[in-house]
Amino acid sequence: MAVRKRRAAQRSPLPANVRLRLRALEAEPAALQLAELACLLDGSVRRELRGDPADADAEAGTDAVCLCTPRQVAPHGEGVRSRRYLQNRVWRLLRRLAAQAPQQYVDCCELLLLRYTDKELSDGVALLDSYVLMHVLFHDSAVVRCSSSGWVLAVGRELSELVWSPAFAVLWQSAQALEVLWRLSRTAPSRVVRRWAAQGLQTLGLEALQASVAELVELFEQRDGQQSRLACQILLQTRMAAALTQQQSCRLLA
Repeated sequence: MAVRKRRAAQRSPLPANVRLRLRALEAEPAALQLAELACLLDGSVRRELRGDPADADAEAGTDAVCLCTPRQVAPHGEGVRSRRYLQNRVWRLLRRLAAQAPQQYVDCCELLLLRYTDKELSDGVALLDSYVLMHVLFHDSAVVRCSSSGWVLAVGRELSELVWSPAFAVLWQSAQALEVLWRLSRTAPSRVVRRWAAQGLQTLGLEALQASVAELVELFEQRDGQQSRLACQILLQTRMAAALTQQQSCRLLA
């Protein structure tokens, strides 16, 4: 009896105008449109974890053993290589923006980071498959590396080791950039982004941060360990604790 081959799953198609949009942005960058396109392409390739990480070959690399791109059918010009190429073009555009208009780069990053949710970054593979996001957040990290097949863990490292290590870290040191990090630490839909922003504030220093007592109380009440620690550090390092009213103090202790 003949054995029927299992048909490969259908890969979700990209919008028909994605290349036109990218060319338009390369000619004239626009922060909102660039953020939308980056987030769209970040979700266009999804790998899956296979095998046992303990069996990884140090010479071959973790990616060769554990992370694989499932075989899927895609329209002509929309295969994995094409999508990786488009992702890289978006990142090159962001790099150019960082060199030519630093504050516009930071503003674009804020719009981009506000688009990710916990659902989209539900596990480590989903985070590693967010190509542009990984560059923005962890480009300079020794824990991960960018390979031809996407972002992978360095041999012997774990995602829990990831800390603040963005591309163009110097661009996040301005007063305006600190305000962006402060907003992201409170309002970003993704816990990964909120944690990264909080680490950035703690790394760069909290003294110059313009935060209100009401914002800090609100941060405490979200009952997130990372955010509570950040709010506590801000209160102590900026001496804002002295400005707390009796009612606000009671709310923090509740």
